[in-house]
Amino acid sequence: MHRYIHYIFYHIVSIFSTLYLIITLKYDIISTCIKTWGDFMDFFQLNAGALAYLGDAVLEALIREALILKGLQKSANLNKEALKYVTAVNQCLAFKNIQEALTEDEGAIFNRGKNCSHLNIPKSASPVEYKTATGFEAIFGYLHLKKDTQRIKELFSMAYPDIDN
Repeated sequence: MHRYIHYIFYHIVSIFSTLYLIITLKYDIISTCIKTWGDFMDFFQLNAGALAYLGDAVLEALIREALILKGLQKSANLNKEALKYVTAVNQCLAFKNIQEALTEDEGAIFNRGKNCSHLNIPKSASPVEYKTATGFEAIFGYLHLKKDTQRIKELFSMAYPDIDN
C-alpha cells in the first residue's frame, strides 16, 4: 500500500510540475506579445479617427509641457496660451511647417486622417482646415503608438518653432 501511495504522489507531482511549466511558458509568451504588440501591429489598419483622437491628446500634452517649461504657471494663462496652438486653424498652419519633412508612411497616415469622415466641423475653422488638423493629429497618434518619441519631438519642434525651446 505504501508503494502505491508513493507511486500516486510521484505522478501527481509530475503532473503539477508539467502544468506549472506550461502555464509559465504561456505567461511568458503572452507577456512578450503584450510588451511588443506595437512591433507587430499594422498601424494602417487602425481607424484614422482613433489615431487623430490619440494625436490630439499627444499634442495637447506636448503643448502644455512646453508652455510650463517656458515659465507659465497659472492655469488660466496656460489655457489661454494653449488655445493659440490647439485650434484647427493653428494646427493647419503647424502642418504646413512639417509637410515637406514627412516620411512616406507619415504622409499616408495624414491623408487617411484628413479623409476620415467629419461630422462636427467647428464654426471657427473651414472644412479644409479642420480636415488638415485631423490629419496632423493622426500623424502624432501614429508616432505615439509606434513609440517613436524622437520623431514626435522633431516634428513638434518643426511644427511649433515659437513654442519649443
